[in-house]
Amino acid sequence: MESNINWQQRYNDLQDICMKERAALQAKCERYQAALKIIQKWQLPATGQFWDDEKTQPMSYGAFYGSNGERDYMKNVANEALSGEGEKENNEQGSFDKWVKENAVVMGESHWLVGSRHIRNIRDLKRVYKYLTQKEDKL
Repeated sequence: MESNINWQQRYNDLQDICMKERAALQAKCERYQAALKIIQKWQLPATGQFWDDEKTQPMSYGAFYGSNGERDYMKNVANEALSGEGEKENNEQGSFDKWVKENAVVMGESHWLVGSRHIRNIRDLKRVYKYLTQKEDKL
């Protein structure tokens, strides 16, 4: 009884599949490790805002967005790593940060002025951002 199976080809095919899966798992582990390092060191991005007019004293992320903003940022870092959708979310966060720098006046920790609206927490600021940017897109 002869076999029509090319065992060497089958072995090579399985080896290729295993190598691809190994590479995918390695990339996932590296993504997780990078996120954990950011969270462990509590690395928050610069806000681009300053306490003084000479721009010598940068405003921390916590002072600009509040503790809820810090927490939300770290949750996003973890969620991006778990979902593998970091690029899309980074672009959205970057757009939000840019919008805040251009449109919001810092009144104090977790307090902003956008137009005539006084906003007291990061969630409300994000709601205003979504509302105003969706409104602009429709125009």
